[in-house]
Amino acid sequence: MLKVDILRTEEMGCYAGLVWGTTKGYYSFRIDDIDQEYSLSVYDRDASDNKFPTIINWTKTDIIRASETNRMAVIVDESLIRLYINEQLIKEVDITYVSADKVGVQVAVCNENSQVTFEFDNFELRAPE
Repeated sequence: MLKVDILRTEEMGCYAGLVWGTTKGYYSFRIDDIDQEYSLSVYDRDASDNKFPTIINWTKTDIIRASETNRMAVIVDESLIRLYINEQLIKEVDITYVSADKVGVQVAVCNENSQVTFEFDNFELRAPE
């Protein structure tokens, strides 16, 4: 399980989220709290186009609290990825999954003039027993 609390402290910017994977590729689970949307993409360094294939397109949900702290969590069980926002299961995705040896948080700025500040708290990584 990978978990973190995220708070956007400035209104400008884009999104933040969790990433996990290997040096060859990684998954990116993100939220945009202003638009109350989430998405899931995968990045494959071996792909010739270096694009982020979208697994879940940006999807609106009122589970995301605008301008408040949101808790994101990911649980991976073999090929099943479970995505949680604010303790609620929002999506299960069954995909071919490569075990992760790297995890972290992610922030994106959508245009060159944007400035954004996020606070991350209660980062938790738990391996299965």
